[in-house]
Amino acid sequence: MNSERTSPRRPLLAGGLQFLSPGLGHLYSGRPLRGLTFYFLSLGVLLFSFLAFLVLSAPLNLVVLVVITLATMIFSIFDALRSARNADPNYRLARYNRWYIYILILIAVTLVGRLESGCIVTYVAQAFRIPTESMEPTLLMGDQIVVNRAMYAFCEPKRGDVAAFRMPNQPQTILLKRIVALPGETIEIRDKSVLVNGKILTEPYARTHPQANSNAAFLDSLPPTRIPDGTYFLMGDNRDNSLDSRAFGPVRKDWLLGELQMIYLSMDPKSGAIRWNRIGRVPN
Repeated sequence: MNSERTSPRRPLLAGGLQFLSPGLGHLYSGRPLRGLTFYFLSLGVLLFSFLAFLVLSAPLNLVVLVVITLATMIFSIFDALRSARNADPNYRLARYNRWYIYILILIAVTLVGRLESGCIVTYVAQAFRIPTESMEPTLLMGDQIVVNRAMYAFCEPKRGDVAAFRMPNQPQTILLKRIVALPGETIEIRDKSVLVNGKILTEPYARTHPQANSNAAFLDSLPPTRIPDGTYFLMGDNRDNSLDSRAFGPVRKDWLLGELQMIYLSMDPKSGAIRWNRIGRVPN
């Protein structure tokens, strides 16, 4: 009976459990309070990392997030391994040392993780993949980007921002375009040239083809139009191949989801090759 009540703690198993969930390896090793401490430490580190993501500029913010997260994980696993090695060889199993308890904890942590992920996506950052050519040459098809969803909660949108937003009349569709005109301004397009308050807008990022026949008059010209208060006029950088405010009108501020932060990965859609030179880039 004694062999059923005691069992030596295996460090590799403790490390594996700790990898699955912060604190679980400590629980397995008979140190539940230390495990609880490490679990809340991981939550605190996550919060700090994403605050750094918001405050620091890219790509430094992503580097800080990755380094702090990995360092905390490695330290947590190492401590769980040490706790298992230091446990009594004749460790007496506690009531919480049951396989079903571990599974219940994993389920609970997974649910909390989903809630955390939902909060992050809703309020902090969200990843998108560029599926079209509408923002070339700034963004290429296959670029995978991070959008700072907290930006416009603290700062007003600016001209030149590349912003994600819900398409008017189709809120399920999310687009990424550049803000070219602000509330109260007057925008006009003459032969593909954009004028704001009567002055030609300097747009080194824009791509136009003077000889292109777009077969859509709204792409090439727009009569003087005042931007209503609380709305923004957005256009794709690839002006001859973009569905934007020229078609569906200005976008309300509360439909703006956030500002482009950086490209975290880029893959050529034809060859599947990684475009290393674009990773970490902060497009202007």
